[in-house]
Amino acid sequence: MDTVQEFIDATIDAENSAGGSIHPGICGTCSECQSDYGMEPREFYHAVHIAETVYDEGGFSYHDCECCGSDLGGDRYAAHSWSEKNGILHWSVCSDCVLFLASGEVPYHLIDTDNLPKPTFDRFDIAIAHYLYCRHYNLGQIDWRYERLCKISKRGFHADSDSLADYNVNVQAIYYNLVNED
Repeated sequence: MDTVQEFIDATIDAENSAGGSIHPGICGTCSECQSDYGMEPREFYHAVHIAETVYDEGGFSYHDCECCGSDLGGDRYAAHSWSEKNGILHWSVCSDCVLFLASGEVPYHLIDTDNLPKPTFDRFDIAIAHYLYCRHYNLGQIDWRYERLCKISKRGFHADSDSLADYNVNVQAIYYNLVNED
């Protein structure tokens, strides 16, 4: 899987398929959300989309994420989708899914790493994969990945994008090998 559409298709039930239109956050045109905030439609739309004074701060929950199915407790945020059959659908999604949906990335656990080709030796691809791995998985200054990231950065290297999807298949294969070894 390497597109958001495939991610959405894999995680959303076919009957309620969002057809690629799932969005994190409050929907400014949704009457159910408007009534939750006690505002008139025009006032609510303006507050959500223009003034940005109404937004979803999330809240802790042990309920499963309705997007990826994670059963781990964590913050859950509002998301909306639309289907012809059911109209506007409300979702409660984890913070990872909010980021994945907003950035166009696909969660690691949904990627079939078995079908990636065997990595080939390319110094630049190795450097990019290690840089991205250390950026994405370091736990702060006490972590060895943070130390490695600092060493790579000290040598003047930085990746053009933090999105793995922007790099070739060899970089992705090296990256997922690092993740699997960890």
